[in-house]
Amino acid sequence: MTAETIQATAPRTSYLDWTFEGRAGIVRYVVTAVLMVLVFFFVAALLGSIPTVLLQIAAPEFDHSDLGQNVQVMFTFVMAFLLLPLVVWLVHRRPGWSIGLPTRRIPFRDLGLGFGVGVAVAVLVSAVTHVTGIYEVEYVGIDWSQWLLVLAVTAPLILIQASSEEMLFRGYLTQVVRRLSSNPLLFVSIPAVLFGLPHAANIAAYRGNIAVLLPYIVSGLLYGWAAWRTGSLVLGAGLHWANNLGGEVLIGTKDDVLKSVAPWVSGLPSLTMVTVITTVNAVLTIAVLEGLLRRRATTRP
Repeated sequence: MTAETIQATAPRTSYLDWTFEGRAGIVRYVVTAVLMVLVFFFVAALLGSIPTVLLQIAAPEFDHSDLGQNVQVMFTFVMAFLLLPLVVWLVHRRPGWSIGLPTRRIPFRDLGLGFGVGVAVAVLVSAVTHVTGIYEVEYVGIDWSQWLLVLAVTAPLILIQASSEEMLFRGYLTQVVRRLSSNPLLFVSIPAVLFGLPHAANIAAYRGNIAVLLPYIVSGLLYGWAAWRTGSLVLGAGLHWANNLGGEVLIGTKDDVLKSVAPWVSGLPSLTMVTVITTVNAVLTIAVLEGLLRRRATTRP
């Protein structure tokens, strides 16, 4: 019996255990990886344009608002969230949820853990860097009615957006690399680099500078570690959710893609500074999560 067969028949503790199940040929994985990228960036965008047009017709005033613009950005990710598991089911003949879960059960506790730790660490790092003068943030005030509206509307959409990105990069593309290699360094780092590529245009002022990829690669490594450590995408999705939602309603950055209603806004520091802060944030997050996960493991009955 081969190692792959043993892995496929053993109890699943990680979504990566699904890599060798169903139709799992290497060529099928590589070809489908290209298909998944096309679905994520083009097919989902095309389908997402349909509700965008309907929104423009039904509510033109909302369409032109900052919140309306943010909602339109999210339509593509909603479509990707629905389509990616469908492709897995059609191509590999395994459950669509196997793209990111070892079993059908969703560990919501990990989602809350990732979100809570992600927000707490980000606030701590921002506070320390502000007080020390390393990275200053400015309080610009808050309109509570607008802030609560944006939070209520965009929080679930940003969770879907973060989850869809996790499905593609830490989900399917990580399974592709896992099909080719059992080395965690490779199946965590390669998708992290790929994750950085489409984010190169997120910050307008940095366009044309290849170093803009570095903070996103660091974030990709963090989310990849979370997926490998827990065996599902849920913890990483919580971290990703905290990062993206925090930038819209807590501590915003000028020139970001999404319009922010954050009461605190930071200027645009150098790429070196962004990379250092992102790295410190990631290392501290891993340290906190590792301690909490080990503690949880020892207290289980």
